[in-house]
Amino acid sequence: MSAAIPDAPVLTELPAGTPAATLSLPAKLPSAGGPPGTRPVFVARATYRHRRMMDAAALLPIMGALLFALPLLWMGPGGGAARTSHVMIYVFAVWAGLVILSAVVTRKLNAGTAPRSSAGGDDSQDGAEESRHG
Repeated sequence: MSAAIPDAPVLTELPAGTPAATLSLPAKLPSAGGPPGTRPVFVARATYRHRRMMDAAALLPIMGALLFALPLLWMGPGGGAARTSHVMIYVFAVWAGLVILSAVVTRKLNAGTAPRSSAGGDDSQDGAEESRHG
């Protein structure tokens, strides 16, 4: 079942000669929950930063793969392959940079969340203890 939008015209077929692009929707569609239930346009600063850090964490592997593949495009002297020593130094530097970046992103992501208390944590071990003794 679908809820009908009040005061919205229902169009079952196009009038003859009317292209679909000329049809217009109502100027403002009513929201499902009304003004109290609408979502805010802006989110809290901490929430925004946390989401951007999650985006950065998701992009780190992609950035790492691109940076690791970059030496494949390098040309050495005389148009040959690049020197292995330079490539190895570059790969190590990229690896170290990715480790540091992931540590920074992880620390910032964990700083925004409260640590779990032992009372509200995982009870799987407690349940196993009780099933053996009780």
